[in-house]
Amino acid sequence: MKFQLPILIAIVWLFVMILIAVNRGHGPDEATHAMVGKFFKDSFLAWLQNPTLSYEKIYNYATAYLVHYPKLSLHYTPLPQMMFAVAFLFFGTSVLTARIVIALLSLVFLVVVYGFTYKLTKNQLPSLIAAVLMMSSPLIISSSVAAMQEIPLILFFTLAMFFYYKISLGEADLKYKIFFVLAVAMCVLSKWQGIVILPTLLMLIIVEKNSKVRKELFVGLLCAGILLAPYYYLQWKTGLLLMPLSLNAPAEPGDPLWYTADGWLYYLKIFTLNQMPMVGAVLVLLTAYYIKKKILGWKMFLVWIVVVYVALTFLTNKDSRYDISIMPAFVIPSAVMLWKFMETKRLRKITFVVMVLLVVQFAFGVYVTVVVDKSLSGADVAAKYVVSKTKGNILLQHFYGVGTPFTFEIARTEKFSGVVLRNCLIESYNGSYEQMMKEYGVEYVIAKPFSELYKTTNYIYGTEYVYMGEAKKLNDFYNYMAGSEKFAKELEIDGIVVFRYKDFTAASKVCNYICSTNSVMCTNFLNPQDALS
Repeated sequence: MKFQLPILIAIVWLFVMILIAVNRGHGPDEATHAMVGKFFKDSFLAWLQNPTLSYEKIYNYATAYLVHYPKLSLHYTPLPQMMFAVAFLFFGTSVLTARIVIALLSLVFLVVVYGFTYKLTKNQLPSLIAAVLMMSSPLIISSSVAAMQEIPLILFFTLAMFFYYKISLGEADLKYKIFFVLAVAMCVLSKWQGIVILPTLLMLIIVEKNSKVRKELFVGLLCAGILLAPYYYLQWKTGLLLMPLSLNAPAEPGDPLWYTADGWLYYLKIFTLNQMPMVGAVLVLLTAYYIKKKILGWKMFLVWIVVVYVALTFLTNKDSRYDISIMPAFVIPSAVMLWKFMETKRLRKITFVVMVLLVVQFAFGVYVTVVVDKSLSGADVAAKYVVSKTKGNILLQHFYGVGTPFTFEIARTEKFSGVVLRNCLIESYNGSYEQMMKEYGVEYVIAKPFSELYKTTNYIYGTEYVYMGEAKKLNDFYNYMAGSEKFAKELEIDGIVVFRYKDFTAASKVCNYICSTNSVMCTNFLNPQDALS
């Protein structure tokens, strides 16, 4: 029975995650990563039809694709999107396909947490406690049903630390040393915060006392750097190398900076109030006790926590997802301590109370993911409708990334050869609305009224930020369309409104306004695939 319980828990977890994934609406960030995955899939298929090693042709293909679908965020680290691309080849291009990839990876992650804890204790019970602790987290639940980068990041970060631990014990043969190199490289390629694995491991190498182990770890880290070099060279060659830094450097409203007390407490609050809302404070205390008692691997967990925490604190842009890679460093030691408490009569009640709280926390996490964390719905219906009707280009009036699902849904119909224009065109255009519509050959606008948009709420801290500057411009444009005889309202679904511009004329050039560079980009290719021929 003891070997059947982990399998039962795994089956339940995967069933619940897929059930949630199937019934959620589109998330803007998910659509962004799915869009990049579609680009990788399309690039591979286009290259098979016209094989070439010409950098210029491949660059022209990517540029043409970007002009047609401007939410092509190639500055993101590519590993999760490449996984999506492979899944798209076999199971169809959809956000759901990408979500199932992530759900499966989340199961692998829980197995890694189980195995890591088992390596420390040689006992199944604390290993199960660690896995259950992790799967009860609202952040892990929401991340496991989203086509995003958080689960690959935490998976490969934890794997890299696991293989590091085996090497530090002198137990790793060549196979595990190779796994260590691959895990480090894949961690860095999973999400831009994954780069923090490098200073974490460097610090561990520095504090390592065994010179032979130190040398083996350093060589492994060097090999990982060699594996990553071609990717960073390509990023430098295309001008994308520093884009993640520039896009994530500015602080969002309400982000506390590193030189304030709130800045240093931010991720501690996030862990105790957001990531582990029912048991976070207990886990922090248990981990501190584990480190104080210098239990097996204590130095590794201490460096893991301190380096990641300090590195992310110094980043001005904060987010409750950014420090996800630090969670196992709290969960695994805490699971070991809870197991030890179970063996002590007077402390056994603590473990029982924590387990009850975990059930509540899991229910809360599912509730937040399904009910509170509302994603956009109706994107596929509106996209298919517009693609079936239009002879011109499509403008997305949506604010703050909400238009991204439409970009992906329009692209995945495979029937649209025009250009998708984003809301930044409306915000930056200096001429009249009518001039803008004619210059860019817009026939259809997918829009949403101001009253249903432009507010983002942090449910933990109860604060609300309204981005009034950009919102006003987009609201003015919406009111202009709603009140003008030159626009016909053709479809309404889930708060989404589709307008048709009656005086549509086709654009003379294939051009688009690129938000990230604040510039107009044009291409000579009506079909990106033509760039490879």
